[in-house]
Amino acid sequence: MRTQPTLSNQVELIRNGFEFIQSNLELIKDAKNFIFLHTYIFEVDETTKPIIKQLIEASKRGVEVYIILDALGSQDFPEKTEQDLVKAGVRIKYFTPLFHFYRTARRMHQKLLLIDNEKAIVGGINLARRFNNPDQNLPWLDYSVLITGEEVHNLYLKSLRHYT
Repeated sequence: MRTQPTLSNQVELIRNGFEFIQSNLELIKDAKNFIFLHTYIFEVDETTKPIIKQLIEASKRGVEVYIILDALGSQDFPEKTEQDLVKAGVRIKYFTPLFHFYRTARRMHQKLLLIDNEKAIVGGINLARRFNNPDQNLPWLDYSVLITGEEVHNLYLKSLRHYT
């Protein structure tokens, strides 16, 4: 699907670590209608448990929550956590099963949090402590951007292909 370039946008750079996790939490808390969350790696740890909790709470307050995880990158996503999300009404699916005959090497590396067709975080940061621990001394640096404005609708339109 081709979309038209947009001009009326605001973009804010977000660094991995506390800033990234807090930005995700704030957007999820403010969601009123729907949430799309796509990521390659989603590990359950002390950094991501608050995000999982907020996704469950959002679903319970009537927000439609859709999650797509890559089947390889998130292969260790706990079944219990998945069950808790589904029980709360979250729709979760995996992109390309690991042993799909034609597409084993095809992976989804998107990192997207899209809220109500109004705000989106896109970039390269996965959801795991090892990518977001602000206390670690390793030289790990990654960024995402928070987008508000017309371009969010283009992201929404491109994301719909995963849900049809």
